[in-house]
Amino acid sequence: MASKKLGLKKTEDTDEIKKTTMAQRRWRLLARALTHSSEQLNPAEEEISVRRFTSFGLVNPTLLENAPVDPESSWYEYSCVIENELFIAQVRRINKTFTANELIGFNNTGNVCVWPSEECLAYYLLNNQNICRDKIVLELGGGMSCLAGVFVAKYCGPAGVTLTDGNVTSVDNVRCIVARNNMEDFVKCGVVQWARAAALLRQSANGNRVQVHPYIHP
Repeated sequence: MASKKLGLKKTEDTDEIKKTTMAQRRWRLLARALTHSSEQLNPAEEEISVRRFTSFGLVNPTLLENAPVDPESSWYEYSCVIENELFIAQVRRINKTFTANELIGFNNTGNVCVWPSEECLAYYLLNNQNICRDKIVLELGGGMSCLAGVFVAKYCGPAGVTLTDGNVTSVDNVRCIVARNNMEDFVKCGVVQWARAAALLRQSANGNRVQVHPYIHP
């Protein structure tokens, strides 16, 4: 019994060391990116820096050739077919390369790409439209596209939609998407930053009167 416990303890220690080592490698990768270091990555760091896939293939993007010309962005038509019904939304993707100061500032991961998780949520809600029908829908942390919220607004019959992210650049991009899809009169966009919202919630919990509108600000 003692030997089994010892073996289990060694396994747990080994797993913890692996986790620590992986975290250290990721921090080194980030440091190189921020300092524009030309140092070559070793094979282990190459392995953790690879993005395994960009899409689940549920919602398919096609570059729009006749879209407005903008060196910092590209317009795509995102489409999917569910039970022989075609769903389409035009989405502006940011091409900008961010500076070190921008990366160090408020979370910019939503401006990197349209993440596969967004297409999964969009597909699920399109396939289960009753979830959002006649409901007030709030998307939190939707990134530069708020892809799920855009599809919900266009096809799921909600009573109202508000699309948000903590990054101003993301929200500005979402406003462009909302306008391009002719939903300006129906869809609201705003910046929600967790620290500010949490502080207001704590004030409210302590019995202090707070106004609702600072949670979402243009």
